Amino acid sequence: MKHLDQMPSYWVAQLIGWSIFSIVAFSERTLLFQSTSMAIILTCLSTPVMFALSHALVRVYNSVCLNDFSRARLSITLIVCSISAGLLSTLNNYVIFAINDWSLLAATTLEHSEEFKVWLIPFAHNSLLYASFSLTFFFIRSEINKQKHFERAARAETARLKVEFQKLRLQLNPHFLFNVLNGVIEEIPDNPSIAIDVLHKLTAYLRYSLKSIDETIVTVQTEADEVHNYLSIQEARFGPRLISTVVVSPDASKRSIVGFLLQPLVENGIKHGNLENTLHLHIEVNTLGSALKVEIINNGHLNQVSKQDQNRTPVGLNNLRQRLSLHYPNRHEFSLAQLDDERVVASLTLEGEPCSEP
Repeated sequence: MKHLDQMPSYWVAQLIGWSIFSIVAFSERTLLFQSTSMAIILTCLSTPVMFALSHALVRVYNSVCLNDFSRARLSITLIVCSISAGLLSTLNNYVIFAINDWSLLAATTLEHSEEFKVWLIPFAHNSLLYASFSLTFFFIRSEINKQKHFERAARAETARLKVEFQKLRLQLNPHFLFNVLNGVIEEIPDNPSIAIDVLHKLTAYLRYSLKSIDETIVTVQTEADEVHNYLSIQEARFGPRLISTVVVSPDASKRSIVGFLLQPLVENGIKHGNLENTLHLHIEVNTLGSALKVEIINNGHLNQVSKQDQNRTPVGLNNLRQRLSLHYPNRHEFSLAQLDDERVVASLTLEGEPCSEP
């Protein structure tokens, strides 16, 4: 893990912080000693040492693993390091005073024999200063560690969702191919020309689909074109028994939508629609404020499901619901209802932009 002292922001913060400290310290010393030259010398000689000591503390703290230290051990480490740095900083100031033959007693009423008491105040001041610095360091380090933990968790969740997206997409394509090829097999004995026509259209449809297989999010118009291609396969299979229309409003055509999201609904409408005479299938996409409103209407009844179909898992609609929960979490509504005595409507409302694949 990259340490704080290896980050450019650390050095910027250090330089700014100690620059501000030196200005404040210079002002205090000027008032205390009534000597600008003395304040300048003391500030210029003491601040670099304090800067170096603070960096030494950071190097020591970087070797401390927060997870391996109890709160008591961490507190003791902080106190010992702060007092040690405060003592070294105070000794440095004492040497500066001794070399320049200055006396800190001039600013007090104490006797010469009690000079050590005068240095207790700078020592306590410096120790508290380093303690504050240490607390700030550990707080920032803790926040950075939390952020890194959240980032790792987010990356793990992103990887999981990506696998989920791919699984759902791969699940849908074989399901679609399975249904179409079953339909072709049914047509081969009695209508081989229709079966060949369906295979040709299926080839064109798959070629079109492969161009955008990596595009999770497409425009509504692109999705409508996909539906047109799919319907052309079904129309080749069912002939005049299937009549379909696709209507996309101009303001909805350029909006974003998840690719292959409408196909399971269209497929469900054909599968359970009334094909005994003529199945009328109407797909319409409009905008409703910031939402997309999709309606797929077919003639038929919801209870017209064969016993064979009842025993099957509805892969298409289950896939649709899972993809909606991933791409439009808590921002979608889906219903399948009997519109009147002769028509079934599948309604889909999608609020906002879809979440893209990670």
